[in-house]
Amino acid sequence: VLRIEFYEEGDRLTKALSNSDIREVEEGEFMPHRIVMADEIKGTKTIIEIVETKEEELSEDYFTLRYLRR
Repeated sequence: VLRIEFYEEGDRLTKALSNSDIREVEEGEFMPHRIVMADEIKGTKTIIEIVETKEEELSEDYFTLRYLRR
């Protein structure tokens, strides 16, 4: 997905998320390295730029209710 638009009732555009600088990080796996969330009402933006990626295994424990409630 390159762009997602968020609307309030009445079809007023409130925010837009744009993904760009798409790179292959693993064989057949692509990831945006620049993500911009624009607030169309306030006229502000949040920009995330991914500099480096690293493949790591995550423990299943991270996704238990007990762990999340810590």
